[in-house]
Amino acid sequence: ANAALYVAAGAVDFKGTLAVTGNTTLSANLLMGSGGVIDFNSDVTLTHSTDKLTVAGGDLVLDTGCVIGYTGPLSAGGTTAAFEVLGTANSDTSGTFGRWSNDVSAPAIRFVKSRNTGIGSKTAVTTGDELGNILAFGDDGTDYHTLSSAIIFDTEGTIGTGQVPGIIKLQVAAAGTLADALTIDSSKDVTIAGDLVVSGTGPHAIGR
Repeated sequence: ANAALYVAAGAVDFKGTLAVTGNTTLSANLLMGSGGVIDFNSDVTLTHSTDKLTVAGGDLVLDTGCVIGYTGPLSAGGTTAAFEVLGTANSDTSGTFGRWSNDVSAPAIRFVKSRNTGIGSKTAVTTGDELGNILAFGDDGTDYHTLSSAIIFDTEGTIGTGQVPGIIKLQVAAAGTLADALTIDSSKDVTIAGDLVVSGTGPHAIGR
C-alpha cells in the first residue's frame, strides 16, 4: 500500500545498484550475479565469487552456532558445541593454523578461563580450576558420549596478578572413567601413575 516498490508477481531486474536505506523483507529468492556485492553502510561487505562468499571490513559474529560439513550439530559427551566441523575424510575433518611472518612466533591455540560470569569481565580463577581441555570421544555403538583420553590444563598453588601456576594432566580411560596417567606440576615434577616402559638398546640414564 505505502511501499516504495511493490511487486505482486513476476520479477524485477536491476542492471545497476539497488540502494536500500530501511528494512527489506523478501518472501522469494534474491538472485545476484557472480561478483555481486552487498555493502552494509560502506564498512562491511559480503562479496560473491565462484563457490565462495567473502566478508570484508569487519567481524562475522554468530550468536547461536556454526556447523561446517553437515546439516546440523551433533552432541558429543552430552554437549552440543557452538562450533562443529563434521565430515567423512581428512580434508573435511581437520583444521590448519598457519602463520607467515619474519619472526620467531608461531600459530597458537588459546584457552581462557575466568571466574567472572560476564564475558570480558575479570575475576581470578581458583586453584584447582581447569583452564582448558582437549577431549577425545569414541562411538561405543550407542552414542558419542564416552571419553577415551584427555589432556587437562589445570591450576594449583597461589594465584594472583601475573601468576597462575599450572598443571598438565594426561588422562586415559580403561573402562569408561578417565584417570591421570601422567602429570606435570608447576614445579616441573613429573608423576607417572603406571609403569614407565623404556625400549631400545640403551644406554638409559635416569637422574641428574
